[in-house]
Amino acid sequence: MPDFLRPDKSHVILWVTEDGKTLLVSVDPNHPDAYREGQMANLLGCMLELPDAQVGVMIGETRFPLTPDFLFEGQVTFDFTEGL
Repeated sequence: MPDFLRPDKSHVILWVTEDGKTLLVSVDPNHPDAYREGQMANLLGCMLELPDAQVGVMIGETRFPLTPDFLFEGQVTFDFTEGL
């Protein structure tokens, strides 16, 4: 697992719903912007570009769907080999 995906480094846990349709992003409440930073933001941005992508964010008791405009502005790029 690349370092940027490790929960102890990213403060984010990624998992998929039982039906496999939604990527869930559990964010450490002590680091509420962790999903919007660095390579994690790039990865999530790439995921949102996929057809029919559904990404949900959970920060403590707060839950909301993630959209590209909410994640960040600008070009989405991701190096899938980084950290491997």
